[in-house]
Amino acid sequence: MTLLKRPVVLFCLYAFFLFSWPFISFPLTDGDIVNWSKVSVAFQQGEPLLSGGNDQGHGPLMAWTGFFFLNVLGQYFYSLNVFNALMGVLGVFLVYWFGKSFWKSESIAGLSAFLFVSSIAPIYLSRTPMYDWPAAILYFGFAIFYLKYDKDRDISFLAMALLCVGIGSLSRFSILWGLSGIYMILVRLFIYRSWKSIFIDGALITFIVGLFNLPWLMGQIGSHGENFIQTFIYDNTGRYVKSTRPDASFRADFYGFPLYTLIGLLPFTFCGFVSFFKTSFLSRVKSDPTSLAMVFGFLPCLLLFSFSGHTKLARYIAYVFPFIISLLSYLMVTYDLKDESYRKRCATFMKWIFVALVALLIQQAIQFSKESLESVSFVVEVVLFLFGLLFLGYYSVMKRYDTLLTSPQSLLPKFGAVYFLFFTALAVEMHYAPFLIWVRDGLEKTLGA
Repeated sequence: MTLLKRPVVLFCLYAFFLFSWPFISFPLTDGDIVNWSKVSVAFQQGEPLLSGGNDQGHGPLMAWTGFFFLNVLGQYFYSLNVFNALMGVLGVFLVYWFGKSFWKSESIAGLSAFLFVSSIAPIYLSRTPMYDWPAAILYFGFAIFYLKYDKDRDISFLAMALLCVGIGSLSRFSILWGLSGIYMILVRLFIYRSWKSIFIDGALITFIVGLFNLPWLMGQIGSHGENFIQTFIYDNTGRYVKSTRPDASFRADFYGFPLYTLIGLLPFTFCGFVSFFKTSFLSRVKSDPTSLAMVFGFLPCLLLFSFSGHTKLARYIAYVFPFIISLLSYLMVTYDLKDESYRKRCATFMKWIFVALVALLIQQAIQFSKESLESVSFVVEVVLFLFGLLFLGYYSVMKRYDTLLTSPQSLLPKFGAVYFLFFTALAVEMHYAPFLIWVRDGLEKTLGA
């Protein structure tokens, strides 16, 4: 019973149920899940794991884990999301551990975990099994374990960091390799001032990524030959410029990912605005190496991805959220939440976010008018869900800020009620909303259900 009273255990258990609800008839909403789940089903039917099929040259992690859980749990939608949900739970643990280990603060650790399990992006990504979320969590794991290794010189943390980047690269090869290398270089140059180690650590990262991927790469090349080589190279290079679709063109909507980041922080977007966009932000970050490391974790990713010409999908920017949530928690606990002027500015920004969200919903309703008219009940549920979350976020910061500092886990039932009701409604709408039926039918056909 003592273990169950520990905040990190409560947060992880809550996260598992939130990411899994309602278990039976689990709603999946992204049609691209069909692509890798077909490979998982092919493995069930006897295709070899190393030389069997692949999903457009993407790494095998999702297909392998999908194959495992389909065998263990059966041909259910939830089986396809178990690994993804567990990665989300790992994310909760990592942000909590990071806050407590580096900032030596139970308050920062607790608020980090709370923001992780109450903000839209981590919850959406933990319920949408695609390649980027496991890669994002493992990239964050690499970053914090590498930072811990640099701080304590404990080789076991370097081993954990390399294990994270190795496994993560099986999901997103070039992204994990590239982001980890950039992060390592920035940490070495600007925090630990040890440029000589860049070459050794860069070689280690490259070696471990190659080591983890080599068996699968050799199996694919041996089985599919030049076609796989071309597909794999394009997946890890050319996709940055544009999508693989035949009619694709360079997408210049560079604002897309910053916008998705702000939306993903709902219902605490207003806190991010006020904490990050203030004159003291740079001095606060510069004075704390751990905060600076968080900036090195998310800013290069946000900038590089924003200038990509590929289609801007929300899940592609998954990598920024663990870092931003950790940094925001540090700023809120250390400087902001006790400051009355901060809370007043939050109230002001909340009004602007309310107006912006109304405008965005109207724009989306017009753009997808056919789908909206076909699924009026679902549209109403989304509106109630979003504004219910906004109210709770505002209420927590303005009226319960002391609770956010001392025991944020006590606020979970209120947020949980909103999320659980919405996901229950979503499970029902899967059988009635045409655009969700299309996803469901494709997955059922793939699973042979």
